[in-house]
Formats: sequence, structure tokens, C-alpha cells
Amino acid sequence: MRMARHRLVGTAGAVAALLLGAAACGGDPEPRFAPPTDQASPSASPTAPPSESAAPERLTREETVRAWVDARNAALQDGDTSAMSALSTADCRGCENFELGIEDVFSAGGSYDTPGWEVREVLPVASEVIDVRVDSAAGTTVNEAGSDPVSYPASTRDLRFTLTEAGGPRRIANIVFLAS
Repeated sequence: MRMARHRLVGTAGAVAALLLGAAACGGDPEPRFAPPTDQASPSASPTAPPSESAAPERLTREETVRAWVDARNAALQDGDTSAMSALSTADCRGCENFELGIEDVFSAGGSYDTPGWEVREVLPVASEVIDVRVDSAAGTTVNEAGSDPVSYPASTRDLRFTLTEAGGPRRIANIVFLAS
């Protein structure tokens, strides 16, 4: 876990507010996805995050993003963000906010009750840039032991992932929410 890193966000509540408000940022690129529908399109089978003991295989950019989403969903269940970290660069912009939000909740005795995100659509933008539409399942977050659960509805979010292969296997270097 990246507990030694400088904490950019103090509480999981602040992370949630940041993530919900990020879609309203005027400087974010416009997504090029079709309008959301009530039916999710079929997606490729999920890619398991690479184990830390195995030599990393060369994943495509879509496989890398799907593996990171799977790692995020797993971290929501047990608080272990190491697979997310293994799929991102040490200086990834945006990655740390996701990791620290999860770590903060679990270290305070809290929990998440959600299956997380499901990748609905993938849109290549440039050689190492990929836009991704995810369906975020409804759920609850208990921010710390003894606190009341905070409920949130299902939603659809658009994100832009920038990847790099500098110095080894493909990793995520930046994650931003796109304006809706």
C-alpha cells in the first residue's frame, strides 16, 4: 500500500465529493461516447490483475484498463490496493486519489458494499489514450467504524486513461473523469 505517500485527500467523504464533482470540471475533454442506454453492451471477459510474483505480461491498453478496474473493484471488497498500484506508474496523476480513498476507509474500520464498476464501452483516442465508459453500481460506504452507511445511486461515468510503456510493461499514467 502507498501509506507513505503524501495524502492528497483527508477522508473518504472528501474523495467521494471530489469524484462526484470532477465531472463538472470545465477543463475536461468532452467524451465521444453515444448517450447512455438502459442496457449495458457486452464486454470482454475481465482480465485478472497480474500477480506480483509473476513476471508481468504485455497487456493491451484495453486489457490494462480492464485489469485496473477489476483491481479497483477487488480493493473495494478488502482494502488491498496493491494490484491497482502495480498497474499504474509511481507518479500516476489521479491514481493515488482512488487508492487513498479506499485505504482511508479500510484503515478507519469502514467498508464498501458495492460490486464497483463495469466497463461498458472502450474508445481508443490516441496511441496510449483510451476513453472508457463505466457503469457504477449503486452501493453504500461506511466511512469509519460505527458511522452510518452513505448510500449512492447507480451511475454511468466516462473516464480518460493515459498509459505508458516507459521502463517496462504498459501502466496507467493518468486518470481523469470526462465532462458528461
